[in-house]
Amino acid sequence: MTNSVKDIIKIGESVHASIPSMNRVMKVVFENASGSEQAVEKICEKIRQQAENGADYIEVNVDDFYAEDSARAEEMMRQFVQLTAEHSRGVPVCVDSSNDELLIAGLEAWEQSGAAGKPMINSVKPHSMERLFELSREKPFVFIALIMIEQGSSAEEDLEKSVSTAEMIFDKAIEYGFKPEEMYFDTSAFPLAIDLPMNPGQPGRTWLAFETIRAIKGNPKFEGVRCSLGVSNCFRDLPGSKNAIAAAYLAVALEYGLDAGIVNVCGKLLKTEPDKNLTDMVRRFAALDGSPEKLGDAMTAISSYCTENR
Repeated sequence: MTNSVKDIIKIGESVHASIPSMNRVMKVVFENASGSEQAVEKICEKIRQQAENGADYIEVNVDDFYAEDSARAEEMMRQFVQLTAEHSRGVPVCVDSSNDELLIAGLEAWEQSGAAGKPMINSVKPHSMERLFELSREKPFVFIALIMIEQGSSAEEDLEKSVSTAEMIFDKAIEYGFKPEEMYFDTSAFPLAIDLPMNPGQPGRTWLAFETIRAIKGNPKFEGVRCSLGVSNCFRDLPGSKNAIAAAYLAVALEYGLDAGIVNVCGKLLKTEPDKNLTDMVRRFAALDGSPEKLGDAMTAISSYCTENR
């Protein structure tokens, strides 16, 4: 059964260092500069706003600061997770990082806060999953696992590799006592603007993301697991309304079985009616299975869209 926008599990994305306006606020805190108290209050307000607007989890990401000062970045992660515990009105945190040390720091901070609700971590990867799963014995959490493969020479090969990666993570998580409903698989939303593979027979990343969702949701082994996408990635580098593109992308992803999305819960996305022409464009990318005719369809659709919106 197709999920609907109103049923989607919403992971609020607004406390994320990759967002320019939030990065500027975080940088003041990072440097302990003049105005840091006001900057912290802005972060608290963003946490409250997301809770008020129906977020099921509130994401915290400080990755942009890790390379410059890893210890300070860990302090910031702990601080912002604590702020989430204090201001989220019971909404759990989603500790988001490409760095395991920051994920661990966030988990520890949530446990120390005494807040109710099981936290989420984003993301688990095959090469380091056992280290993180071991922590669940003392610090229970739910997780998003990133499914990002190196593409091969055919659609069938890529889909098989994606599903096999999900199976490997699923099996290991079960060994550590996770329940299926505590697992989310992120099949990697890719910017539509650059999702035009030039290698013969190679499918698009949108095709792979959506077909992996369909395969996971249709496999009895995975019954109970959720699939998630970082929806905002889809409109990167495209002109026109970001909300309109994201609404169309989300509508099509839901048809494939998407359960959860990392989204701006305070914006207009979840209230935007999908545009038929944009939805048709997304469907052309979802159909981009490596055949020349499907590639031509996608190229025509996005070229027309960009021409009309420049």
